[in-house]
Amino acid sequence: TRYCLLSRVTATWAKQDKHKSKLKRELYHCNNIPEATQFLTITTGFIEVWKLWQSGSPDVIGVLCRDLDKSAFDYIDALVTKEGVIRVVTDGNLQSVAKGVALAGHLAKLRFTRLINISAQIATTPSIVIRGLLDDG
Repeated sequence: TRYCLLSRVTATWAKQDKHKSKLKRELYHCNNIPEATQFLTITTGFIEVWKLWQSGSPDVIGVLCRDLDKSAFDYIDALVTKEGVIRVVTDGNLQSVAKGVALAGHLAKLRFTRLINISAQIATTPSIVIRGLLDDG
């Protein structure tokens, strides 16, 4: 009986670890946000995360997969305080804008969500311009 219980517990832990690693693959930089934040910035790529972080937005994550499941949206919801704001930032790329609009639609059911479209590539946009767009709340 001890061995059966141990194998069930081990299987449960393995399943939870697998789920957490899947979330970390889908949500880049999410493990760098230690507690719930007032402003969470979400973007659609790796380079955009780096540029937004460099521009003064430390609480930024990148969605690196095509579609998120309910557990990913619940995880994002837990990263934001009850009064918090989620900012979805896209660049001029049509695919990025479409993904951002879909994300904002789902996230708006959880929290106040603001969609910010930067018309040029985020990587080449000056940090001062990005800060100005994000400072509006």
